[in-house]
Amino acid sequence: MGQDTAGGPLCRTVGQTCRELRPRLSGLSSARLDRVLERLSDPLQLAVAGRLKAGKSTVVNALIGRRVAATDVRECTRLVTRFRYGPVDRVEVVGTDGGRYAVPFDGDGVVPTELGLPIDRIAYLDAFCTSAALRSVTIIDTPGPGPAGAARGHRSRTALDRAEAVLYVFTQTARVDDARALTGFRARTVPGLASPINAIGVLNKADLLDAPEPISAARSLAASQARALRQQLRTVLPLAGLLAETTATGCLTEADGEVLRQLAALAPGRRELLLGSADLFVRPDPAIAVAVAGRLRLLERLDLFGIRHATDLLAVDAALTTGELRRRLAERSGLAPLRDLVGDAFGCHADGIKANVALTALRHIGRQAATARDRAVIADAVEELAQQPLAHQLRVVAAAALVSSGAVRVPEQLAVELDRLAHGGDPVDQLGAPHLDRRGLAELALRRARAWRAFATAGSSPAQGRIAHVVHRGYVLLWQRLGDAAEAVGTGDPDQDPAP
Repeated sequence: MGQDTAGGPLCRTVGQTCRELRPRLSGLSSARLDRVLERLSDPLQLAVAGRLKAGKSTVVNALIGRRVAATDVRECTRLVTRFRYGPVDRVEVVGTDGGRYAVPFDGDGVVPTELGLPIDRIAYLDAFCTSAALRSVTIIDTPGPGPAGAARGHRSRTALDRAEAVLYVFTQTARVDDARALTGFRARTVPGLASPINAIGVLNKADLLDAPEPISAARSLAASQARALRQQLRTVLPLAGLLAETTATGCLTEADGEVLRQLAALAPGRRELLLGSADLFVRPDPAIAVAVAGRLRLLERLDLFGIRHATDLLAVDAALTTGELRRRLAERSGLAPLRDLVGDAFGCHADGIKANVALTALRHIGRQAATARDRAVIADAVEELAQQPLAHQLRVVAAAALVSSGAVRVPEQLAVELDRLAHGGDPVDQLGAPHLDRRGLAELALRRARAWRAFATAGSSPAQGRIAHVVHRGYVLLWQRLGDAAEAVGTGDPDQDPAP
């Protein structure tokens, strides 16, 4: 465990503390610390969780861009599967005894049905894929609680315990047990932050809502759920999961496009009757030349919502290529906003999230340590970390998450500045001033500290004021970090209002 941890400056700081602690702890505490170091060096662990049949595996496939997670009922859907980047596609079955052996994906590129061990002897699956989407994040597909009993629920809870971020998938409205699971997740990962920066909700199957305009209704429902779960979720986004999966994974073929063109060419009344229900859509009808097999495949790939939207588009413009049709259906699915938010919330914030989770784990190891000496040593190390700029930088990251999610609104220029302060790797990046020398950077940090303090007291709302005070303190710490240059810029108090 002597190698440096991967990730940004916050992870490296926590990792360095862990490495310095190891020789001073007993064997058990040291072994637990090794697991924290291992997680710090791995990509962000993102669990896709939720209730049974919420469409979690469909969301996983859409995010990865390949249909690798099984969406039908098979043994592997009762197991936790970690989708990780690897140079060769393979599945590793991890036994409850710790043993591992590899099996290939099935002929369709999906996690196979036959795993070679009884399910009660399998701990989880590691599925390695060459998808670029997995280079910076490991996506964990969880089975969710359900009628399979306690084993499935235990596996889901264990997966959430090991995750650092979560996409929580539900349909219609979240239930009490959903909120309870999310509250527990926040308590285990980022209990000290003002915002649940590592949890996003997905209102899946948005196209199945019983409304004249399902997607519009889903946006309204997602917004209300985001308000109800604001203590547990950063936000909630609607998603037509099946449409997202089909368009993102290339499952809509040229042959499918041709069937859609044939359907679009039908008389409007006949086409509307056909789209009245799933049964009517696949029922043999001598008056309709479109093969039943082709219709059935479309129903499995797009459902009636996607088929209706596709045929409407083709009825207006029959010359649309299948590629363009796929792009427009993908746009309708809601996948792009979800991918963008995942990239922002979990990509840009990965360093802060992982460092926070590691600190929480370190505190837990200290509380659970078998000896008083271990408890004292770890408590001192955590307290020392809390006094470093690291601890406040984590609060800056949480403040940036509140602003970028829209939970707290500040002027656009200040939002951009806050994002830079939260995610910059060094003072030059954080201040956005590559042209300045160290003294100039110190002067700029001091000016921005005073400006944010003025914003906090100049008619801002209470929520804006809290954000502004966090940012003000962040700039003060950055000014202090610049050391000698900070002393050279003058004797001004960073808490003094800026000169007119």
